[in-house]
Amino acid sequence: MEIARKPIARAASRLRESRLRPFFHRYGSKWRGAPHYPCPVYDTIVEAFCGAAGYSLLHPEKKVLLFDSDEIVCGVWHFLIHASEAEIRALQLVFEHVDDLIDVCQEARWLMGFWLNKATTQPSKSPSAWMRRFRSTQRGVYWSAEVRERLAQQQQFIRHWTITRASYRDIPDMRATWFVDAPYIELQGRHYKHNVIDYHHLGDWCKSRRGQVIVCEGSGADWLRFVPLGTFKGQRKRSQEMIWTNDEGHPTHHPENELRILYLDRQYTVQGLSPVGNKTVDRAFFGANRAEFGWGGTDYTLHFHAHGYVAHI
Repeated sequence: MEIARKPIARAASRLRESRLRPFFHRYGSKWRGAPHYPCPVYDTIVEAFCGAAGYSLLHPEKKVLLFDSDEIVCGVWHFLIHASEAEIRALQLVFEHVDDLIDVCQEARWLMGFWLNKATTQPSKSPSAWMRRFRSTQRGVYWSAEVRERLAQQQQFIRHWTITRASYRDIPDMRATWFVDAPYIELQGRHYKHNVIDYHHLGDWCKSRRGQVIVCEGSGADWLRFVPLGTFKGQRKRSQEMIWTNDEGHPTHHPENELRILYLDRQYTVQGLSPVGNKTVDRAFFGANRAEFGWGGTDYTLHFHAHGYVAHI
């Protein structure tokens, strides 16, 4: 199996700069923010609330295991993984209502429905007002011949992926990179069909996973010790993203004698617990594996560690 994936790995490496484009639009996708999250350190990626799988699209050569409770999300991914390129290229381009396409399977209609609007949690039935207005000038954004062809060309990179309809509670534990992007605990999480979550249980579950664990949230969440990741442009607005990671045995909530410096929107910030606190760095230099910075009149040298740089004081 590893040998069979080598051509895909080489091809995916060549696509690293452009990376795979989204296979469908969905509210909450991490496609834009994915490059800011820690890179996977394992050959297997598990997305427990996969949605549109924005994180895995950046690392398609990995063994990707997708899980979601939503029947529609699972159906769309199953179709994309298993349908032939010819089936994708045969999908109709012009229609008024997806249910009029009686010769098209339900999973394909769901796929097309996600391309009829942007930033929705469920597929649309007919083209949105925005699509009707802009589809002639934004042909790669809404359902079009360009989108259809791109999906067909990208399928070769996800043939080895799997999709399973399951709650996060039922996913077997394994040593892997876990990307956990559950519906956010604040208002934005209520848009999803499956949005009733015991966050205390989910937090304990995340901390018990084997391997590398990356957890996403929005500002205001406190069911894990989240820290800021950055402010990113979404499909409708900019939002602050938070992150928790077990960092392979080095939790995000740092001990008092540890400083961590993150590069967020061109601002260097030192993060740590009292008495360190959070302060802006006086000056900073970042190399491939080493960083230097001045903080509070003192110079420090840091070494690269996961998604940031760490120094002990």
